[in-house]
Amino acid sequence: MIKRLIHPNSAKALILAIIIVLAGILSPGFLGFYSNASSKTESTDTANETEESISELQEQQKETKEKLSDAKDKRDDKADEISELNEEGRELSIKMGELNTKIAAIDEKISKANAEISEAEANIDNLEEEMALLQDEQDRRYEIMKKHLVFFYENKDQLDVVSMFYKSGSFSEFLNRTEVLSAIVEYDNNLIRESEKAHDKLMEESAALELQQERLSSRRKDLKSSQKEMDKLFDEVQKEAKKNAMDAKKAEKEKAKLDAQITGYKADLEAYQAAEAEAQAELARQLAEAMAAMEAEQGGREDTTGAYAASASDVTLLAATIEAEAGNQSYFGQQAVASVIMNRVKSSLFPNTIFGVISQENQFQPYRQGIVDAFIQRGPNEQCIQIAQAAIDGERVGDWLFFMTVPSADSFGITGYEVIGDHAFFYKWGDN
Repeated sequence: MIKRLIHPNSAKALILAIIIVLAGILSPGFLGFYSNASSKTESTDTANETEESISELQEQQKETKEKLSDAKDKRDDKADEISELNEEGRELSIKMGELNTKIAAIDEKISKANAEISEAEANIDNLEEEMALLQDEQDRRYEIMKKHLVFFYENKDQLDVVSMFYKSGSFSEFLNRTEVLSAIVEYDNNLIRESEKAHDKLMEESAALELQQERLSSRRKDLKSSQKEMDKLFDEVQKEAKKNAMDAKKAEKEKAKLDAQITGYKADLEAYQAAEAEAQAELARQLAEAMAAMEAEQGGREDTTGAYAASASDVTLLAATIEAEAGNQSYFGQQAVASVIMNRVKSSLFPNTIFGVISQENQFQPYRQGIVDAFIQRGPNEQCIQIAQAAIDGERVGDWLFFMTVPSADSFGITGYEVIGDHAFFYKWGDN
């Protein structure tokens, strides 16, 4: 039986209905018919083979879906990894750009320091030239002063002031002689003072230039040390960026392989679904022929009315199944589900027990999913228990043997069904 698996108000109802179609639910009741019919014919073997083929296809679809899901998860994880690597790559590129900017700034500072050092060295060279010239000038002045000293020494008697006074023809001549002598002495004194000042000035300039050169050299040394650190850091970041690019490329290749696997799995799944659809169509045709033959033999539809001798556990199982299948439906909708189950119990097409009908392969999905057991553990609600007991006692609201969602019924080409809530109820596949 094709059944609604989720609440009818869910936005996924139509999608799940389509999935149900692809999952191979076209087989409801047919296995029961061929396993319980009074006569076993060649068509029985054919139907059983079709059922087995559908079960195998469903199992293959299940395995392929699991592989597809696993591949998609891995592909998504790989896509996330690629995204993270790309983001990391962008951050590394930004970091490399920042480091390049810093390195360029340091290079500029080093160039400036080198220029300043060159200028200081040139100034020192100029100063050294000036000092050499000064030394020459001092040597020249020294020679002059030495001559003066020799002259004074050799003419000391004549240069004595008293002697000069007596030897002078006049006072005016005496003054002239003393003035000349004073001028010579003053000249020598000026030479000494100027030489000392020039020397002191050059020494101060030399000391300042040497200090400047020392500071500039220390600064250049620090800058080169920073440049070395920046270059090392840049190399590390560049190496990391290259590794990141290689990892990203590897991840892209792995993702491409996963995409190829996904494409392959999708193709396999489509092939299995197409094969199952073909098998289901054949099964539906066989079911319709079997029901037509039964109706022809009995002169009409099989009588599925009457009470059933049920145990307390049967009542609980039926009530839990009603709640699992139609707990969100109307009272009449729940009665209709109960009627389908009990009609099957009384029909020769299906197992003749409540448990046999509900647990039949490929039939009530809530039972296969454990939802029915959960309701049993919790205890079905009172309304579903009342409806179950009434159906067991013989109450029916229709002679239907199947129900499914309305979109599913339309997709299978079922006509003449009766709509109750979200379900389409019908007696046989095809025209009713």
